[in-house]
Amino acid sequence: MPEVRAHRSGTFCWADLPTTDLDHAIAFYSELFNWRAVDAETPEGFGRYVLFLKDGKTVAATYEMEAELRDNGVPAHWESFLATKAVDEQCARAAELGATVIAPPFDMPGVARMAVLQDPEGATFTLYQAEGEIGSQLLNEPGALCWFELYSRDLEVGPKFYADLFGYELKPLKGPGGEPYVMFGIGKAVAAGAMQIRPEWGQMPPAWMPYFQTEDLEAAVARAESHGGAMLMAPMDLPYVGRCALLQDPQGAIFMALQRGAAPAKPAPAKAEVVEEVEEVEEVEALEEIDDAEEVAQADVDAGDDDDDDIAAQVEADLVSADAGEPDEAEADDDEADADAGDETADDDETPADEADADDDANHHNA
Repeated sequence: MPEVRAHRSGTFCWADLPTTDLDHAIAFYSELFNWRAVDAETPEGFGRYVLFLKDGKTVAATYEMEAELRDNGVPAHWESFLATKAVDEQCARAAELGATVIAPPFDMPGVARMAVLQDPEGATFTLYQAEGEIGSQLLNEPGALCWFELYSRDLEVGPKFYADLFGYELKPLKGPGGEPYVMFGIGKAVAAGAMQIRPEWGQMPPAWMPYFQTEDLEAAVARAESHGGAMLMAPMDLPYVGRCALLQDPQGAIFMALQRGAAPAKPAPAKAEVVEEVEEVEEVEALEEIDDAEEVAQADVDAGDDDDDDIAAQVEADLVSADAGEPDEAEADDDEADADAGDETADDDETPADEADADDDANHHNA
């Protein structure tokens, strides 16, 4: 995968980690994903902001959480960033749709203009308008981000907010265990997914979950555990996608690790199950479409505006930065290039998640 030079508006472009022990977090993730940690240049008084690099390309970052937040019990947590070309307008629109603005639009000179919000259910996210730093330079490769998933209390409410904000086409389907799942469609590809929080997960709050790709899931789990992390959900198969596991770092932040590859599909049905299987064909085809999304999105790029060919030829389709529809026509016309499609689906096992107060984001975000 060549270096990503731009992210499509409405796709996830970055993730960073406010942590309670910066040095230990750096050591843990460096060992887990073979990342190289580099201190970013920051304004005076800002504190350390450490970039994680894979093959020389930025993939994520971490920083020390403010003492006040730590003392108030805010856990270490991964934060998710959505690309936009108009952060002020989208922040205002999000508020109209019921979001809470935690940090109104602010500038990080030479980096980006950002705003931190909570959606109507309480999941936090950051709007990111690149102004010098695009965010992740590598996607859908081992050691890089490959998917984002929303855990929602109500799949009629959570996904609709984002569809209204970014113009996603919501695609309901069934997860591997038959549970409801929603894809956030962008053209013929997908940008993210959403699943319902189950009663047995307890008091888990709505949240966005980042997925990081790995070459060998079992080996990644073993490395995480040997360096003080924990496995919260055992490796599970995602038919037509691969295998994933829910991990927790030593400071308590949780994330998914995903090994791509054709996981076995469920066995052929008995006669009594044929009707049910026929009814599920559409969902199966949707899962297969995820695996083909890179080719689909690249075809969309090839058919796009000739003025954007210089970007489209470089940005191969990925899961997170896909060729997307846009609710703002002017923005959509300006942005038909950076197509990245994806391939992920629901995980149906127990996934207790940590939600964090994001009030510190306004002083700590960088890319």
